[in-house]
Amino acid sequence: MEWKSYEEWLYITLYRQMTNLIYKLSSNEEKYKIYMQLKENDMFLEKPKVDMETAYGLHYPGEVLERIGEHLTLTKQTYRALGLALARMMPLQETCMFNGTQKNLFWKKMKQILGEKDLFLISINYICEEKERIGGNRPCMRIHLSEQKKCCLPCPSFRMMKHCGKA
Repeated sequence: MEWKSYEEWLYITLYRQMTNLIYKLSSNEEKYKIYMQLKENDMFLEKPKVDMETAYGLHYPGEVLERIGEHLTLTKQTYRALGLALARMMPLQETCMFNGTQKNLFWKKMKQILGEKDLFLISINYICEEKERIGGNRPCMRIHLSEQKKCCLPCPSFRMMKHCGKA
């Protein structure tokens, strides 16, 4: 299923390419199982039609963060796509996928571009914090459509909302 109306908020193709790249490079023995668990809760997570290597000649997640601007105009949608992909795929990431400060510089630039009140940034931060707290091996968020169907945001599960006192 295509989600063209959501491209205003998130570059879905880039999200799929980055998640796929991380999946392919992961040496986690249970990566298929983890990926399938993530996929159950993410309507955009699927294999891209054209992978990152073919589309842009980029072979590692850190290289993508550092050089994607040579191939695409960096917009809020591209930052959201890459940030969400990094957050969702935390259980499959490995330190060898990034060199030096590539990841930290990306997070800093993303926060600067999106602004601290951007709902995607808030959601991405929540995903990262929750995955670190629970060990990163299961999805804590599910993507849901707003009632107006103008955007999609990762939203906390009922269990997490109850835990935070918001349910």
